[in-house]
Amino acid sequence: MKNELLEKAICNVRDTVQIALLHTHPHKALVVYDNEHELSRILTAAYREVLPEAKFLHFPDHSKEEIIAEKG
Repeated sequence: MKNELLEKAICNVRDTVQIALLHTHPHKALVVYDNEHELSRILTAAYREVLPEAKFLHFPDHSKEEIIAEKG
């Protein structure tokens, strides 16, 4: 079941990133995530699959200021 959810999440995240956000790979992406819940872990894995070059920041490990600074 988890693999099925991950596959669906990858498809949905890919569509969101490419269609809704119009993201292209030459642009840098920043993904802020947490691991508190299973859904968060599945979505983070999907974003890692879709955006392998993105920078990932674990939300609890960074201050608001650090995250905003990374956004640039």
